[in-house]
Amino acid sequence: MKSIVNYAKDETRSFKEFPFNDCDSLVLSTIVYFDFEDSIPSLFSRKKIKLKDIVIKNSYVKFLGDKKKYLKLLEGAISNPRFNELYLDNYYEKESEKEEVQFKAMTFENDDFVYVSYMGTKSCLVSWKEDFMLSYLKQVPAQKLALKFLNRIMIETLKPIIVGGHSKGGNLAIYASMKTMWLNRIRIKKVYSHDGPGFSKIICHSSKYNSIKRKISKTVPATSIVGMLFNSIEEYKIIKASGRGFNQHSPLNWLVKDSEFIYLKTRSRTSKIIDKRVSNWIDNLSKEDKIKFTECLFEALDKGGFDAMFISNRNYLSMIRAVRKGLKNVDEETKDIIIEIVKRLFVYKKEISKNSDI
Repeated sequence: MKSIVNYAKDETRSFKEFPFNDCDSLVLSTIVYFDFEDSIPSLFSRKKIKLKDIVIKNSYVKFLGDKKKYLKLLEGAISNPRFNELYLDNYYEKESEKEEVQFKAMTFENDDFVYVSYMGTKSCLVSWKEDFMLSYLKQVPAQKLALKFLNRIMIETLKPIIVGGHSKGGNLAIYASMKTMWLNRIRIKKVYSHDGPGFSKIICHSSKYNSIKRKISKTVPATSIVGMLFNSIEEYKIIKASGRGFNQHSPLNWLVKDSEFIYLKTRSRTSKIIDKRVSNWIDNLSKEDKIKFTECLFEALDKGGFDAMFISNRNYLSMIRAVRKGLKNVDEETKDIIIEIVKRLFVYKKEISKNSDI
């Protein structure tokens, strides 16, 4: 079965011959995860570099999970005329534990459009904590930066704009697109959210959100966890993905056939459980309880040694035990929800839950 890695190499038609689509967006939303350091011109530089001129370094993937697959995707895109003539520019990154922010964005440009790509959630807990802060803050730090970044790009070019991201990057893409001024919103052709978390009910029913709703293309894997967090009211397409549980969140595992995703009719049972049980429970908490829940969850994940970019069964039981140990002073209902979330983040197996005494 082919994946987005194969698509990055094998779909060689130009964007005029085969228009920009969900698969293209996921490729560009994945490339932004690479740690390009000084290889790409910064946000305030007037220089540009073509993708084909990027010299691959192992250091680009030092913080990514499946390093070989990520490098293979980049190698494929660099060798592919569909992608390698794109100009890479406006590389900007900010990460601060003190400010509880993790943000990165960049642009891909040709004669017809500029694609604004927001990075999603990395392995650091700061990034994951920021995802859950979406449930109680009107604006998280990364959203503020995303809006500033998009406004800056709008000033620099008059070309049509496409905005997108994977995971938290999808949330940032929607947020920045709806919050920018109305003249800018008109210039946005499409907004792509690849398994990105939703928003509070207030935002989902706002006039600014509704003004771009028809431009949003949301895709989620069958076992979507992140994309179903909070209120996800956008229509979405379900993608077949390899792996189980949270491993389907990785863009490298999304499956492709005949140059398009393999679409399914329904999400998995695991995804629906997360949607109904966890998201609804969080949504009904007071702001104070949401803050308390988030702090408890991430303190427990930290003690459990959680690595979001690579989750396997090897450390499943040890991590669950470490998390439960860190929740001694938490009420039973909150404890149950946290354990539920942690279980679903792993390659969940029924036999583990049935035979385990945790």
